[in-house]
Amino acid sequence: MGNGLRLGVALWAVISAPAAADDKGLDDAVKAYFEARRLADREELAGQIEGLAGGDADKVGAALRRVRLWQVAPGANGNFSIATSSGATHIGTYQLADGYDFSKPHRVIVCMPGKEYRAAAILHQAGALLGDVARKSVLVCSQWPGTDSFHQPGPTAGYLGMLMRSARKRIHCDSERTYLFGVGPGADAAWMTALAHPDMFAGVVVLGGYPKLPYPEASYGFMLENLRNTPVLSVWRSAGDAAEGSGAHDVAAANRLIVKLAQSKGLPIKGFELPVDASGGTGRSVGDFGQGSGVPLDEINKLLSQPRAVKQDRVSHWFRYPAQGRSGWLRQVDFKGQVWEDPQLSIVPSADVDRNTFVAETLKDKLAFLGGVIEGQTIDIQTQRCGRIELALTDGLIDWDSEVTISVNGQRRHATRAGPSIRTMLESAYEAWEFQNPARARLQFTVRSDFRDE
Repeated sequence: MGNGLRLGVALWAVISAPAAADDKGLDDAVKAYFEARRLADREELAGQIEGLAGGDADKVGAALRRVRLWQVAPGANGNFSIATSSGATHIGTYQLADGYDFSKPHRVIVCMPGKEYRAAAILHQAGALLGDVARKSVLVCSQWPGTDSFHQPGPTAGYLGMLMRSARKRIHCDSERTYLFGVGPGADAAWMTALAHPDMFAGVVVLGGYPKLPYPEASYGFMLENLRNTPVLSVWRSAGDAAEGSGAHDVAAANRLIVKLAQSKGLPIKGFELPVDASGGTGRSVGDFGQGSGVPLDEINKLLSQPRAVKQDRVSHWFRYPAQGRSGWLRQVDFKGQVWEDPQLSIVPSADVDRNTFVAETLKDKLAFLGGVIEGQTIDIQTQRCGRIELALTDGLIDWDSEVTISVNGQRRHATRAGPSIRTMLESAYEAWEFQNPARARLQFTVRSDFRDE
């Protein structure tokens, strides 16, 4: 029997089910939706799912959390392919949790690689440093180049979404307990990944690294706001007498500045400075943070056990590339203007201005921004370099039965009910292969002027 005929029989069986079918009928239809390859088949199944659920979005939400698309466990460790928009294929490497059960979602730790290590070695290092918490988690790594840099041309800026969707299709991952981890150069990459995609993680653990942003004294002040909903635990070694410009000095100086700014802004970033390594370690290698190093394992375990907050009523997100234009429930659909592509930038303020303020404003002018606040049934949005935006509202953010008022850059744009849509839920879950809290309503707006326009 050909694939087309088999799918036709499956569709007929689901579509011919009675309207009063029990949960199994709904579950079967939802499963068939995600197994269907053709858009037309998914659209036909979406209509049937609406009928089986009686239009009740809560029933479909429960069915999405029950859906079982993982029929067998893959090997304890292995690789999976990641197709990119450019047509190139990258390889992801995984290691399953001890006692992995494909019927249940599992905690995931995304381990960022250093340039000199293979992915399998990175996962081994994570297990050695994190102990039981790593053994009880799915570990994922990809040798994607350039992720530790602010300059990420080509598909690099959007690699994370492709990595996670590919991993979720193979392994039953818990999207609300997905974390980021890195050591040394891998920690640099973890910082940059967290700043670019903060809404994908419940927390971040970095050892001996820092975000390599241009002009950190100026850029950290606004870029760290991206992490307002994403707890970060950073551990580094004191630089002691290390010369300025050395790796140990740069890591310590950057982290001290980050912790100071986080405290002043109320950001969920904790820092732990360890004593100078008497053996002469650089503070950038796995050996600098092993057993007996003083790494606060209790704090790390606590962070890696804390699920992501489902309700994030305030978002602030500065970003450089269109593929990074998402923060929680707020997303960029179209980038406005030219993307900043230059690998370097030289800023020379005049003597009569505050240097950091001038540099920060110059950097902001080159970046895009998404910011939003939900207060009751009022949503206030601010944007920059966004030609069109989308609100992807999940359950718990607003009251679906009451009118919601939306303003974009000071202009009132919407004042009506934003009821949940079953088709939107299915489409949202399919796009990210994420079933725990998909968008229930999507609203798009063309942006007429930026909030920073005079």
